[in-house]
Amino acid sequence: MKTYIKSQIANFILKRSIFFVSLLVLASGNLRAADYFWVGGSGNWSDYAAHWATTSGGSIFHTAIPTLNDNVYFDANSFSTSGQEVLIDNTLIYCNSMDWTGALFNPVMNGLGNALHIYGSLTLTSAMTWNIKRIDFLGTNPGNLISQAANDLDTLYFEGSGTYAFTEDIVAKSIYVYDGTLSTAGFDVTTQKFIFGLTGGATVNADLSNSTINISDVFNAYYGTVNLTSATCDLNFINAIVSKTYLWANGHSFNNIFCQSNTEVIGSFNCQLLTANSSFYINNSSGNATCTNATFAGSTTLDCNFSANNLAMTSSGVFIKIKQLSVSNTFTANGICGEPIQIRPIDFLNAGSLVIHSGTITVDYAIITSVQASGGATFIANNSVDGGNNTGWTINGAAPRTLYWIGGTGNWEDENHWSLTSGGPGGNCVPSLLDDVFFDANSFSQAGEIVTITNSPATCKTMDWTGAAFSPEITSNNGYGSVIMYGSMVLNAGVQWDLYEMRFAGAALGNTIFSAGVQIPALVIDGIGSWTLLDEFHGNGLSVYQGTFNSGNNDIYADVISANGNNSSIFIDFGTSTLYLGERYVAFSNQLNISSANANVVMEQTTGTSMEFQTYDAIFNQVTFIDPVYVGKLTCNRLDTYAGVTLTDLNALTAEFRASFQAVKLTADSLIFSSGVHEFLFDTAQVNIDWNIASSCANTLTLNKYNPFNSQAILISPVTLSNLDYLVINNIQATGGGSFIANNSLNLGNNTGWTINMAASAICSGLVEQAYGMIIQTGRCHLEEQAENVNPLCRTM
Repeated sequence: MKTYIKSQIANFILKRSIFFVSLLVLASGNLRAADYFWVGGSGNWSDYAAHWATTSGGSIFHTAIPTLNDNVYFDANSFSTSGQEVLIDNTLIYCNSMDWTGALFNPVMNGLGNALHIYGSLTLTSAMTWNIKRIDFLGTNPGNLISQAANDLDTLYFEGSGTYAFTEDIVAKSIYVYDGTLSTAGFDVTTQKFIFGLTGGATVNADLSNSTINISDVFNAYYGTVNLTSATCDLNFINAIVSKTYLWANGHSFNNIFCQSNTEVIGSFNCQLLTANSSFYINNSSGNATCTNATFAGSTTLDCNFSANNLAMTSSGVFIKIKQLSVSNTFTANGICGEPIQIRPIDFLNAGSLVIHSGTITVDYAIITSVQASGGATFIANNSVDGGNNTGWTINGAAPRTLYWIGGTGNWEDENHWSLTSGGPGGNCVPSLLDDVFFDANSFSQAGEIVTITNSPATCKTMDWTGAAFSPEITSNNGYGSVIMYGSMVLNAGVQWDLYEMRFAGAALGNTIFSAGVQIPALVIDGIGSWTLLDEFHGNGLSVYQGTFNSGNNDIYADVISANGNNSSIFIDFGTSTLYLGERYVAFSNQLNISSANANVVMEQTTGTSMEFQTYDAIFNQVTFIDPVYVGKLTCNRLDTYAGVTLTDLNALTAEFRASFQAVKLTADSLIFSSGVHEFLFDTAQVNIDWNIASSCANTLTLNKYNPFNSQAILISPVTLSNLDYLVINNIQATGGGSFIANNSLNLGNNTGWTINMAASAICSGLVEQAYGMIIQTGRCHLEEQAENVNPLCRTM
């Protein structure tokens, strides 16, 4: 939305500059106002000699087209047959007021995409067709009126400092008010966009009193100086033409706000009644919103300080996220068995605050997490779940149940499929996070039967598919879907898991996950409890946001492993597992604890995207990169690379490279370069024991700085490195106490701490290219000498 507004500002400034240049030209030619009367039926606006008469139906014509000072009339003497057309054929068309009163024969006004500039009033008639894409109202005088007469209006711009008022209900595609004063005069307005004000623009005054404004895209009074008289105005967000409608407000007051589609509010506002029938989001963490009454039927996010006399959640199975919610009278949030309402903070960085000063507040079938209730009222949650980090509540949990799926194909939300006994009668409310669910030998009777989740996410405690026959499938109606489990999971190999996400939450310890080799697109750990793998994991992604995850020494096959939390403690134990990754390993968190010193990593590209190994400080046993990888800070016993990598900070006992690479910082006891390494770019490299290089006359190794802004790269070794042959050395400072001897090598300059001895035997030909004044080997050696193309590393001395 902000990008959209900035674009509108730029276009407005450009068009306004063009307009004022044109205005000076036009005004200089005709400073006296005149009346223009259209005659002669169809014609072009610019054909003044045939169509612009000085009197109604007259035969004396003006000598120029109308200017911004002139009033234009289309009346009973303008047209003679049905469908005659006035064509706006010039790019810039001006007049003072335009009046179609009395025009006969259903005339047509066509614009060819050109804009019409009006400095006074506009009066249309219902017996006409209006095909003008844009009207700019530029008047500076008071008392201008707009009568639409049921015509289709496209885009209206109010850019003059004068006063405009509607005389009837207005329907337009878009309305932009950038200057002056606009009054709806109590009439209703239906439009996709209603925009007031510009950053750095003129002061805008708008009186919307007693009007209903119907919006299908955006209502914006956020930028610039906007004086909005709207306390008795209703905003009605209906028939959305986009996935989400927007209200941008800067402390404005409204009467009632109705949101019939997904709506987001940016800024702050006040109202009498706020009603949202779908998802609703206030996006202003530092702002305030106050309504006498608020009713929400969909999932609701109140990222602001929100106040109301009465607030009600009217649907089950939704959530309300709060930052600070103050209610002076009643707070209603009742779910039903199997479809609880979730009451939680915005993002778990901080607890949500619910303040009510008196009375008893009772909610039913709710999941309450990180909500601090205060103010003096009594807060009771019946048949509910304590998600942790709550204060001020009395939470009475429902009795846990054991539920069995029966009846084969069906919807998760259908009570007829849930029984209290295996194969028994149905009719029990759908599982909650307190209930264990079983899919067993009595759940399905034939192949192809499907369990469908229609209100994702589904919840349960432990889910167990042991004994389920006929290869059943679990899926969702939207192709995404998830199950949140507050306990353990047991699959069997025949299950077709077609849900995108398997998420684990809650505070229970000792939970386990047995996937039986079933491919899980996304496994997410997002609870303060603990979960341990009982077998290999195969999936697209494994994410840990909080809590404890233990691999159980089982191998993990995933495109991505991610450990990221917002001030939440994360404990991960990879044991002796090997992580087979195809895209990323990402581990950043303020409270991250990973035990991985005995685990291994193998990264080989599977997704076609660039690979990353990003951490603050990862410690592994052996790490193998088959394909190019960007690596953060890594400590390991052994690193093997088979393709070019970029290292930020590597510390390894042994590091072996089989392709050219670069490093910001590298420390290794033993460094091994195979014949595939032709170039090593670095900022700092330390070799503690030995450096094994497979370079030769036919396969030289270039050492150079990685950061072009550094004067030199630094090579550190406490021991003598004397087996460094066939090197091309440039910008390298050798230090650390040992000796650095490079035989059969080439000194390209800016090197210190080296003994560099030129080659003394073999001769190469056809192997040298001149590049930026440096000689670099590019081919292979021959024994015959060709004087013009001799590799200096191989020249006989």
